[in-house]
Amino acid sequence: MNNKKSNRLSWALALLIPVVAGCESQSATQVPAAQLPPAQVPTASYQELMKYVVDPTADDIWNAVSTTATKKGVVEKVPKTDEDWEALRRHSITLIEASNLLVIEGRPIVVGDGKTSEMPDELHADEIQKLFIEKRQQFVSNAALFRDAAKKVLEAVDARDVKRLEQTGAALDQACETCHSQFWYPGQKLPKAL
Repeated sequence: MNNKKSNRLSWALALLIPVVAGCESQSATQVPAAQLPPAQVPTASYQELMKYVVDPTADDIWNAVSTTATKKGVVEKVPKTDEDWEALRRHSITLIEASNLLVIEGRPIVVGDGKTSEMPDELHADEIQKLFIEKRQQFVSNAALFRDAAKKVLEAVDARDVKRLEQTGAALDQACETCHSQFWYPGQKLPKAL
């Protein structure tokens, strides 16, 4: 390229950069701050978040690897196709992000005066809410354990490692149970081992 063309290109870029920068800053400030929606306002209850997001997503991860004995023999189920692994990646990311949703303050345990479940050992929603307030830091720590477990599932998925997927799935289950046993059914009496 000759010097004349190079100089014209330099001048054109020098004139264009401030224009583009001005457009970007203007579009970012077009909506007054007072009109923006408040951040981190929960819509779903914990029960709904578990029922519609966490439980079915975690179940899809846990059910991705299984061994079933049938009359015809043993049936092994493992992710095989790109679509299988992509679905597991989507589920893993959903759970990682769900850990952030769990710690948003102001989320009710249930909608209205609903029950959390039919389990006799499970606390009433008001009792669970009270524990959430009293032991907030422990709940946040549990959500972090859940997030870390879900991240390890994602690493196993990205490596397409079935054995690690099984192991990290078990760790994810343990993270869930740790929180549930502290906040939903802390007085549960487990049957004695034989």
